[in-house]
Amino acid sequence: MFRPVLSLAVASFLVATTHAAEVDRYLLDDTDAVLGINVKMLVEAPLVKKHYLPVVQKQLQGNAEVQKQLKELGFDPLKDVERVLLVHGDSCHRTVAGKEEFAPFVIVHGKFDAAKIQAKIAQLAQFAPQLLKIHKGASGAVYEFAGEKSVFFAMPDRATLVASLYKDQVGDALDKGLKKKETKLKTFGMQFLIEQTDYKNGAWVAASGRAALTRETPLPTAKGKKVEKEARKKLSDSGIYELSGGVSVSDGVKAAFRVKVEDPETAKTISDVLQQFLPEAASKGFDGKLDGKQFSPVREFLRTLIVASEDNDLIIRGDVAGKVFGDSLK
Repeated sequence: MFRPVLSLAVASFLVATTHAAEVDRYLLDDTDAVLGINVKMLVEAPLVKKHYLPVVQKQLQGNAEVQKQLKELGFDPLKDVERVLLVHGDSCHRTVAGKEEFAPFVIVHGKFDAAKIQAKIAQLAQFAPQLLKIHKGASGAVYEFAGEKSVFFAMPDRATLVASLYKDQVGDALDKGLKKKETKLKTFGMQFLIEQTDYKNGAWVAASGRAALTRETPLPTAKGKKVEKEARKKLSDSGIYELSGGVSVSDGVKAAFRVKVEDPETAKTISDVLQQFLPEAASKGFDGKLDGKQFSPVREFLRTLIVASEDNDLIIRGDVAGKVFGDSLK
């Protein structure tokens, strides 16, 4: 029954990969998952321009101090940020004072006035040396914002800013900016997953089954899998071996994702469960968790979701008209 729909979904999905995402030069070597956000495309999308951009502009323009700081930096976040990458790898997990902590590595590409930014940082560092510190090295300066947890950031080139809780990740990016190092992805298949995503999507994701968040990640364990109690649960422990796809935004929102699971039986089981569960759960607002007009686009997406399986793959597609978003803001 679903084979014609699935064939069309797969064909559309493959066509979307014509505009393949490039492997960013500043990715972590142990990258096993990436979330890309095409800020420039989102800001220019008719849906965002009509319903959301005016609200954000009003908030920015209504704060005189923010406007002053942005002018001194020569930076307009709505015009100068092109894309943001949130990168995950094993090195994003550290044990500090006996406790596990996790933070993604952040890459921001756009238009930056490096001279103004560096001058502003130097000024702030002189005014509040305990809050903002400058670590000078052979490959450039690493800046540290010393809050409850220190955040390190740097500009490896004039069009890129990177940030992390971990100074060594930022230092590696500076080395890559000077071509002293080169990103060499260690996770098998990660380059292919990234390259098959569409960089023209408003947001896209590529994740390997090796990706894990924390020990408390609420993912079910696949049948027959054994996971140590203290180990971080990986996607593969839940039977997920690859995840890729994205969300495009124009007058409305469309989404297409491919999930490779353990075997055809698992794919069909998940597909059947999702087709039965999601529309019913969405209509009931997930027991009140999605009540309210502002969540109507999410409910509509879940209600109209198409899920199909073939072999080890799940194809998940959704489509929400712009009118639903507009009505949710009235």
